[in-house]
Amino acid sequence: MGEDMERVASQTAAAQRGRVLQVPGEQDGLISIDGHQHAFGLRQHWRSDAPPALGAWVDAWFDASGNLREVRLSSNTAMAGERASELAQAALAQAGEHALPLARQALSRWRETPGVTALCALALTLLAWTSLDLFSVRGLAGQSMGLSLWQILQVSNSAGDALAALQYGPGYRPSAGLYGLLALTSLALPLAMPWVRHRLAALLLCAPLLFMAVLLLRGWQTVHASVANANAAAGALGSAQAAQMVEQMQRELMDQFWRALSLGLGFYLAFGAALLLASLGLLQLQAGRRA
Repeated sequence: MGEDMERVASQTAAAQRGRVLQVPGEQDGLISIDGHQHAFGLRQHWRSDAPPALGAWVDAWFDASGNLREVRLSSNTAMAGERASELAQAALAQAGEHALPLARQALSRWRETPGVTALCALALTLLAWTSLDLFSVRGLAGQSMGLSLWQILQVSNSAGDALAALQYGPGYRPSAGLYGLLALTSLALPLAMPWVRHRLAALLLCAPLLFMAVLLLRGWQTVHASVANANAAAGALGSAQAAQMVEQMQRELMDQFWRALSLGLGFYLAFGAALLLASLGLLQLQAGRRA
């Protein structure tokens, strides 16, 4: 009964507004009221259901002797927290209500255009690019090292750090950079077909094949540019015999490189799926013209 009377008295006394400076843990917490700091403990003083947070506004009550009796979250802070929680829950619920119909609508449109076959081919292209070897290179010791298209993009973007990208293995994750962005864009373009109102929209299905063709052309140009630069450097030596020797060495090295290089399963699957996508796009374009 005495404790109840004290609690009623503490509630009827004027509360003093303060702020949490230190959350209680191994040591007592601290609140600041009008520039004065007061220690408080969870068991001894804290009376709110929610735990104290750093910087939170609180209401504090003191007894007649000026000793801290209890601390509670400020009514405004508690109401703001509850309101924020309600708003967040309402936003999530509303987003869920709108997201599900949009997803169903997108799936329905994708079944119609570009179609289930095109979606399967697109999925196979993504699988081939990221998980299967596009090329494999046989080393001097007879061991082979396979590279997926995504790993080749990472190596290409690594520039001077290309050797590290190859040597550090699965734990090393260099960025694919602009090449990776173009690759993802080429995969995303066919999915945009249902929302593109243009008579040539079906050509978006050709994007993955076009990307692979440009990438191979870029690689071929890089190799031949390196050979041309080496020949120019050999010609600058001024000796025809030295230039001929360098050219012969380059020819032998290139022959060894091409013999060590072999196409992987990812190459055939990626090009096959990309060719299927492009063929479907051309067929849809032709059918649209006839219609």
